Amino acid sequence: MNAPAMDAPATNDFATNWQVTNGSVTSAGPTNPEATNGSVTNNPWTDSMDTTAAPDALRADGIVKRFGPLTALSGVSLQLRPGEILGILGDNGAGKSTLMKILTGFLPPTEGKLFVHGEILYPGPFRLLNNRAMRRQAEQCLEQIGVHVPSVTLPVERLSGGQRQAIAVARAVNSKARVLLLDEPLAAMGAREAGLIIDLILRLKAAGGLSIIMIMHNYAQTLEIADHIMLMQRGRVTYENRAQSTSVEELMEIVRREYRTARNG
Repeated sequence: MNAPAMDAPATNDFATNWQVTNGSVTSAGPTNPEATNGSVTNNPWTDSMDTTAAPDALRADGIVKRFGPLTALSGVSLQLRPGEILGILGDNGAGKSTLMKILTGFLPPTEGKLFVHGEILYPGPFRLLNNRAMRRQAEQCLEQIGVHVPSVTLPVERLSGGQRQAIAVARAVNSKARVLLLDEPLAAMGAREAGLIIDLILRLKAAGGLSIIMIMHNYAQTLEIADHIMLMQRGRVTYENRAQSTSVEELMEIVRREYRTARNG
């Protein structure tokens, strides 16, 4: 379909606070972390939070998701502060995409609560885009955040993977989104295109006013971008820490320990 490269923002009230792009697009230390009902215990990130400060941009409390007899999420909780980036890591089947679908309202949780800027969010899919695109508005939006495409009239399929992802982010920013959810934003990209998206994310962070959650597989890239990280395994949060306080080696050792435990029964 020869869709224009940029669309005008949705008029839905939720869309001004909430957007998603798709990637098709406890102890914080070296010891084994402990989780209780999927929530990290003794977490220095949340333990040190100032309860008198502004409300979290996004908060999830005890999210459980069951599909028949299968429990995909077992009491996942998270907090996203205004203006920060949270990276969520984990192997295939850890529950990351299920969590993202619940955060966007595409799937309802079986149990638990979601809050956006202190207000409870009721489950339900969002209408993200209004297809009545305006060329001048698209050009201005792309220019403001430093995204360069040959022409906004080009069909999307003629753009590179990095350009497509950048445009998806631009759509969200143009709609005045305050929370940006990125599901594998660097998937299937070369180094140059991944660098384009990383630079864009960091520019948006530096501009302020935008909170970001990223689902990622690449530990090094996540630690470069994120302020803090969560590691998910088998539907639970098993580790959480500030990005600057952990390392790829520590995260890999936690994953290897889990594999050894599973293999030995």
